[in-house]
Amino acid sequence: MVFGGLEALKSKELRRLFDERRCLWSTLYVSLEGLIAKFDMVLEKITLEGYDALKKVLEGSKTRTVILFTGSKDSASGRSWCPDCVQAEPVIGKVMHELSTSSFAEQNNMRYIECSVGPREYWKDPKNSFRIDEKLKISCIPTLLEYGVKGKKLVESQLTNEVLVKEFFVEDE
Repeated sequence: MVFGGLEALKSKELRRLFDERRCLWSTLYVSLEGLIAKFDMVLEKITLEGYDALKKVLEGSKTRTVILFTGSKDSASGRSWCPDCVQAEPVIGKVMHELSTSSFAEQNNMRYIECSVGPREYWKDPKNSFRIDEKLKISCIPTLLEYGVKGKKLVESQLTNEVLVKEFFVEDE
């Protein structure tokens, strides 16, 4: 795609391309054909499936990383097999949207990862990688966890409480 100038860089089309990459806004500098543009981007959202994909993304990470662990979604219905995850999804989505459009987004550099733990049968296995990993030790879903911060997590019905979810993200400010 060729852009015709700086105004094109501000276009809805380019913002749509960034939205498709599932980024919430943070500061990002982009060079396209010699033009430099600054976008107001703060929170990066990554959606992935499975333990191996998560470990790959976490390798060498120095950025504050918050991970939401959920049951995988059915491709036909788009709903998770986990009823608690289905209940928590709109609450977490609302809080993330509010944070991405507030001063929080301007002052923080954070990656937000939504990680599906796989089908129900895989999740229920006591030897599941998510359960035995020393840095994760996930025992239930949904779980919201700040990676590398021991004990900082919300689980199950706590994730349907908008106040708790918001406090989880902003308490360190």
